[in-house]
Amino acid sequence: MTVWAALIKTFVTKGLRALAWFTKTLGSVVVALAIASYHPHDPTPNMATQGETLNLLGPWGALMADMFIQTMGWATYVLATLWLLWTLQRLIRAAVYPPFLRWAALMAMIASLTWLSASQKAFAGGVLGEWMIHLCPPDIWIIRLLMMAITLISGVYVVSLRMRHLERAFTHMRVLYDFMGVILTHYGKKMWGVLKTWKNHLSLLIETYIHVSPPPSITENVAPSALSEPTPPLSEVRETAPPPKATVLPHTPPKTREPSLKKEEPEETLSLSDSFLAIKKRHHGSDPAPCVPHADNLPSLDLLHDAAAHLTPPPATELEEQVKALMGVLKDFGIAGQIQKARPGPVVTLYELELAPGIKSSRVVSLADDIARSMSALATRVSVIPGRNIIGIELPNKERETVFLKEVLSHKTFVTNKAHLPLALGKNIAGDPVTVDLAQMPHLLVAGTTGSGKSVGINTMILSLLFRLPPESCQLLMIDPKMLELSVYNDIPHLITPVIVDPKKAVQALKWAVHEMEQRYKSMSAIGVRNIDSYNKKIEEARRQNKRLTQRVKTGFDEDGMPIVEERELPETPLPYIVIVVDEMADLMLVAGKEIEGAIQRLAQMARAAGIHLIMATQRPSVDVLTGTIKANFPTRLSFQVTSKIDSRTILGEQGAEQLLGRGDMLYMPPGDRMQRVHGPFVSDAEVEAVVSFLKSTQADHPASVVFAPDDSEKEMGGDSADENDDLFQEAVRLVLRDKKASTSYIQRRFQIGYNRAARLMEDMEAQGIVSPPNHAGKRTILREESA
Repeated sequence: MTVWAALIKTFVTKGLRALAWFTKTLGSVVVALAIASYHPHDPTPNMATQGETLNLLGPWGALMADMFIQTMGWATYVLATLWLLWTLQRLIRAAVYPPFLRWAALMAMIASLTWLSASQKAFAGGVLGEWMIHLCPPDIWIIRLLMMAITLISGVYVVSLRMRHLERAFTHMRVLYDFMGVILTHYGKKMWGVLKTWKNHLSLLIETYIHVSPPPSITENVAPSALSEPTPPLSEVRETAPPPKATVLPHTPPKTREPSLKKEEPEETLSLSDSFLAIKKRHHGSDPAPCVPHADNLPSLDLLHDAAAHLTPPPATELEEQVKALMGVLKDFGIAGQIQKARPGPVVTLYELELAPGIKSSRVVSLADDIARSMSALATRVSVIPGRNIIGIELPNKERETVFLKEVLSHKTFVTNKAHLPLALGKNIAGDPVTVDLAQMPHLLVAGTTGSGKSVGINTMILSLLFRLPPESCQLLMIDPKMLELSVYNDIPHLITPVIVDPKKAVQALKWAVHEMEQRYKSMSAIGVRNIDSYNKKIEEARRQNKRLTQRVKTGFDEDGMPIVEERELPETPLPYIVIVVDEMADLMLVAGKEIEGAIQRLAQMARAAGIHLIMATQRPSVDVLTGTIKANFPTRLSFQVTSKIDSRTILGEQGAEQLLGRGDMLYMPPGDRMQRVHGPFVSDAEVEAVVSFLKSTQADHPASVVFAPDDSEKEMGGDSADENDDLFQEAVRLVLRDKKASTSYIQRRFQIGYNRAARLMEDMEAQGIVSPPNHAGKRTILREESA
């Protein structure tokens, strides 16, 4: 019984050892295959992509290899090799060091290798290497020498090298050295040519295997034949496919798309056998522009100039040369990566750069000026594309296409847009029109140096409103301290008052806007609505039902000191939107900075619900003009070209605006969304004058201009006082005598003037004996009867 037990014990022990050896062998082979076929583009938790898994062991192999690479970096390959070596030593029963000593040496070797890898290149040692770098700085040469010694000594113990092994290796190396010397002496030149050929083949193989472009995830540009053909096996793709490179998408003029129910025509794909570019050529030929619906009092698009012929996209060879030149420049600066696509636009071409693992995007962004110099470009903008593992490099085209306003206003994106206050900004870098809603911004801050296209951009925004909205829906309040840019719009029916050029009167106008905002809030509160749209709907509904909407207003005090409240009828017409356009903020802040800042702050914080919106522009975006209070209440920014990075950070919060090209090139930053580059449309002075002349001719009766009350300071400096020759004073007297209401607040409401102005009118009436002085309750008695 004891013999059988010993036999069973021996069998089980040997079986378990064999099973353990087989498991180790299988594990080492699996890990080695997974690491050897590691591909950075395989879908893993660190790489979100829809591409096919290229690892030989499938998704699990890709996940395993990614975990090892992310943890230990380049040292992973040494670990896989050592694991295979240990398995081989176990198979041939070679003499090895004790396991504890070998495992300790292995840990020391991994730590030193990850440190050495991380010191050569960022993130080359994985997470462990970065941790080791923080513990031991690589700048000290003694630490570097110590790490190299640890690697060599631990390597000797890991592979169990003996002294006799080293002596035998040195002997073989001496023989090999002598043999290679004889060979190189006789066949050196021939072997050099063979090695160069092998190097080229090896580079091509590495490029094909490592820099495989991910398959397209969007199939709208793929030909139907390509979708219907079966996908070949991965091995056939590797053998037959040429090395994939950048995909160049040529820019085409924007076309009017058909409704979504109608199937779009497929694009024609041209393949270039002798080039690494896959060019997609779109059908040229512009569809007829949709007809813009307009009322009789709205201008027609015929007043604008037709768009010039679109420039032809750059040829494939030119784009190929640009891609090669850009890759060479990036390589010179030590940036490893691959340009995946090139997207030509009307003004710039976007090159999509995918960086190699371990390269920081900030390094590429900081090289914008150097890239522009090396590419002989006027300016280069480099930025990270949000949501993608791509960095966009924008280089200007050799021939710049001009964007015209008529082309943008006639596009479907503007015609069918349901925005309350649509603004046509221009075209993005892909050539698609960009239309935004001022009511949703709700205020816009514009900056740009002289000659950057800021004034033309302001004109395009104003014309966008004039082409879309009648005076009953939108009114404009324009402030132009420069006296030149906006004066052409005088006498159009949309203006609340003639264009204001005096900075002192601009303060009064902004205070009137604050007062108007407060009055609108009172009216909306009286009928229980929260914004101007709901208010206008209530007004329209009441008018259809022949109802009268009233508001309770306190008009004064009686003899007992009790407030007098009367019912006031609300107007039957809807409230129009009010857009305040300020062309130069610097002059206003210089004259009355505190008053301007306070009025703008109140309007920016509260005026959205009242339908009052601001467009403020300045050519000097410094902190004394765009104060923190103003910037905090203007989440939407638009920057044309500025002079420095500091100005760009002031207006946008980041650099980039100093690298624009001018002539309408801008960066638009909507609230809560990513920044986009837009090329503004060009509109000439003749076009603006034609639109203004049309609006003047179609409006016979202009609405009465609002009279702004002068400030007390202006009164003291010699402003005219109200007397019998003052028209406003005469109207106030007739109003008081007719309505029998001698109240300052009543005059203020009826004439829409400030309290100070209304109080002075009442004091002048008292001085002329028209009304009595106020009693203890503040009530006045009318002393004169109305003349027949």
